[in-house]
Amino acid sequence: MENRFRLLLIAALLATFVGPLVPTPACAQASPPPDVAVSSDEGGTADLDAATVRVDGHPLFRVRGVPSLSAQERARAISRRIAKVAADPAFLPESLSVSETPAGTQVLAGSFPLVMFTDADGRLERLTRPQVAVHGLTRIRDVILSYRQERRPPSLVRSSLVAVGVTVVLLLILAALAWGAAGSSAISRNSSRRGSPPSSPRTSSWPGASGCGARSAPCCG
Repeated sequence: MENRFRLLLIAALLATFVGPLVPTPACAQASPPPDVAVSSDEGGTADLDAATVRVDGHPLFRVRGVPSLSAQERARAISRRIAKVAADPAFLPESLSVSETPAGTQVLAGSFPLVMFTDADGRLERLTRPQVAVHGLTRIRDVILSYRQERRPPSLVRSSLVAVGVTVVLLLILAALAWGAAGSSAISRNSSRRGSPPSSPRTSSWPGASGCGARSAPCCG
């Protein structure tokens, strides 16, 4: 029972520490845009219809809803466009730019529009519309670089080495526990043998030592 508990403990440790460190094969290539979480911002009345744009788990900026889209839907669409550009190795983050339009200030990836900032977005961050657009461009550039850095082969190799190291350490712990359990069993067996009473010596008889066949004494008759 004790050995089974130790095995279960080691298996749980392996699943906890090694599983998250092992990279999936999809990360070795240019992966498709990840599913992006969008969180609603709660607080005052002015922030009820606002959502945070997140890419790869990194928060970028908040946006307001528009008549055709809720804040959550708009943030999700922006996140997917940014992630699509980040996954394209041919795109250079330096080509991000800001452009003024009658509808608002937009951030472009080359000629591909990523996000259109409105006056409501600026008021949400207490910035002017051009200022919030420049801030958004900076955050988008940072997340693109981070997205690619995390998927470079050296990063994957480091993650694999860490996973292998943790596995080796846990296997050594398992081997030490197994060796200790085997040693304890051997000691217990030896102790049991020492504690048992010694067996009495067997007496051997030789023909003629007793009975009617003895040469030194006549048979009783």
